[in-house]
Parts: sequence; C-alpha cells; structure tokens
Amino acid sequence: MHMGAPAGGMNAATRAAVRYCYRQGHTPLAVQNGFRGLLDDNIVELSWLGVDSWMARGGSELGTNRTLPSVDLGAVAAKFQQLNVQALILIGGFEAFNSLLIMETARKHYPAFHIPMVHLPATISNNVPMMEYSLGSDTSLNALVDACDAIKQSASASRNRVFVVETQGGKCGYIATMGALATGACLVYTPEVGMSLDMLRRDVRYLKTRYSLDEKGKSEGRLVIRNEIASSVYTTEVMTNVFKEEGGSLFDARSASLGHTLQGGIPSPMDRARAVRLSLKCMAFIERHHALLEAQPAKTRQATRESAAVITIQSSSIEWVPVQDMVQHADMENRRGKVTWWSGIKELVEALAGRPAIK
Repeated sequence: MHMGAPAGGMNAATRAAVRYCYRQGHTPLAVQNGFRGLLDDNIVELSWLGVDSWMARGGSELGTNRTLPSVDLGAVAAKFQQLNVQALILIGGFEAFNSLLIMETARKHYPAFHIPMVHLPATISNNVPMMEYSLGSDTSLNALVDACDAIKQSASASRNRVFVVETQGGKCGYIATMGALATGACLVYTPEVGMSLDMLRRDVRYLKTRYSLDEKGKSEGRLVIRNEIASSVYTTEVMTNVFKEEGGSLFDARSASLGHTLQGGIPSPMDRARAVRLSLKCMAFIERHHALLEAQPAKTRQATRESAAVITIQSSSIEWVPVQDMVQHADMENRRGKVTWWSGIKELVEALAGRPAIK
C-alpha cells in the first residue's frame, strides 16, 4: 500500500517486493488508493509482467492519499480478515508511520493486526524520524537543483536580480536546506528556525551590502530559498516585495514557486537502488516474523512489538526500529523528527555566501 504524497522510488520498491513474492511463493496483493481504496475493495493481485516497467516510473502507480486507518479501524481489520492478509508493507511518509502506529496500538482490540507490518519511508520531505534518506528525497533534490540552476542563469543574466524560490517540504526544511547548499543560494528559510522581522531586516541589509561591494556592472544574480511553511506572515510574495522595495537601484527581486514539480519526474538512480535494497530487506523481515508467528499456537497467536517496525537508514547502517520506539523521536504535531542531522547546514550555506562576515 502507498500512502501520503507521491515520491520517486515508490514504484521501484513495489516492483522488487512483487518479484520477491513470486520467487518465494507468496501472493502479492496491491491496495489501490490507500486505506480509502481498501474500504472500497480496490484491491488487485499484481503480476510479474504487470510491474515490469515500474522501475523507471515516478509518482505512484497504485494511487495514494493521506487517509488514515482510524477513519474506520474496525472495517480495516475486517478487510484484513476477509482477504486473509498475512503481512503488510506500507510505502509512504509520515502518514504511513502514523498508520502503522495506529494499527499496532489497536492489536489488543483487533486480532487481524497481529501480523508483521513494516513501513518503508518514501517522502520528498524526508521527515520520517530516524530516517536519514527517505525514498524520493534524492529525486526531489535533483528536480530542485535543475530548476534553481535555470533560475540562477536568468538572475545572473539580469546582473542585479534576487530570486526568491519557494519549495515544498511541509514543516520539514530538508529540501530547502540541502537545495540551498547544492545551488549556492545565499539565504535559506526553514520552518525549524522560522522567520522574524529582525531576521528579514538583517537579511535585507546583507543583500544591500553584498550588492554594493560587487564590481560595477558585474553583479551576480542570487538565490534565496524559502520553505513553503517557513512563515505564515512573511510569505514568498511579501518577501519579494520587501526585497524589491528595499533593493532600490542596487537590486531587483522576482519570485518562483516550484510547487508540485518536486514530486514528479523520473526517479534518480540513488532512489531506485535504495528502493530495491530496502524493499527486499522488508520482505525478509516479514518472512522472519511470520515464521515466528506460525510457531505459536493458532488460537493464541500474538505478534511481538518488534513485528511492527520502520526500516531506517542511520549513518552507514540499516536499522529496524519498532514503531512504538519511534514515537519518542517524533514531533507528531509538526510531522517531523525531533532531531535533524542536517540542521547545521543552514549555517554552512550562509557562511559560504559570506553572510556572517557582513553584519
């Protein structure tokens, strides 16, 4: 089942899981359109040849949305029982993590959830706790860098133009921060740090000083990258107007919103490779925990808390984290992890642009 917003690598992961199923003698069922599709009986058995061309396809071939199982938990459990579901792979972002948590918590009420269940993080926002690189984040960054490189060419041709580029990412600033580093942006705004009037005033002063120090007639175009939810008051339009007004004769300002273009595109080689590797590890995990369940008496079978887990990339290793253990590392309200490994990169971006030296 795919959940949340589409991300590059979702289809590649599904293809690998389906082919592993046929190799091992399992029956792969695909739920179309998430839990809403499950309740509407949109369930198909995937074939070997049916997923043949999925490796290079972006988006989600199964269809995806943000509906959680809590919409009707009893009906979801009944469908699992009716279909004789013996294991579940959820491929998606924070909603998939939340869904896994809901179903694991509901095991005490619904025996149908006493099966191995795994979450394979796939989201362009890279906001799943303890997961350093979720599927789709690399593809999205490639799309952002391509767009920003083209925008910077336009800005540089005009000599004295600042472009405010708005990116997706929800309340997680990963795409904006890493995109700023990769494109050589001079400023970046993220939800984690937020925005204030003082910050905006200092940044305007920095841009004015920066352009005044440039060699006359040879000023470069500059990028400012802003996450879509960095501030509800200082929007992209407001910032652009402020820069335009304050720039005077030194610099002009324009804006560009990349929107949903970051969710599309052909998956990058990195996302495809990760998708296959992680998907196969998920299948092996499911088989292992299914065998442990089968060893228990049929009437009293109970899945362990370790059998509902999230596969994560931590540093250079792949770790299984039980979903209940993930909660303490998750900021459930803002739908992101409490600790982000890339938080210090914002300072690096601004240091490379000479921001700290210009007060």
